[in-house]
Amino acid sequence: MRSFVVLNRHGPATEGESMDTIARDKMTKTGSVDFYYSGYSINSEKVLMCFFEKGFEFDGHYIDLFKFEQTRPEYLRINPLGLVPTLVINGTQIPESTIINEYVDDLMPSNPLRPEDPLLRAKMRELVQRFQESFYPSMSLLSQFHFVAGELKRRWTDSELE
Repeated sequence: MRSFVVLNRHGPATEGESMDTIARDKMTKTGSVDFYYSGYSINSEKVLMCFFEKGFEFDGHYIDLFKFEQTRPEYLRINPLGLVPTLVINGTQIPESTIINEYVDDLMPSNPLRPEDPLLRAKMRELVQRFQESFYPSMSLLSQFHFVAGELKRRWTDSELE
């Protein structure tokens, strides 16, 4: 388990942002916030960018996709589909990167990531959906090829040296 205190792009949270911390603690009651992610997941990266922007604090749990940790019974209890990322707040699972980002944006209202105007917010959702359906699959394939090829080469070389 890795513990993270995420700073926003402007540095440590300011006094004005402390209300977000109070809101987060109040809404999570015990403050139990666990984030399951992988460095090889574009969707995990998308959520980590949101966490960074918001100054959101969490306990990080790295899921090694190359070791198929996403298929282990312990993780399948957290996300039955075996997908990353997943945010767990006091035992309640929130899967899907876009939903996680919207939850965190609602939880910490200062420095909003979404437009206030309902029409602009709808257009934003349309663009996010379009990205998820068209651009993401191609980008994911290229990303996986790039990272998987390098990782497999490294692991094969390491195993050959042993």
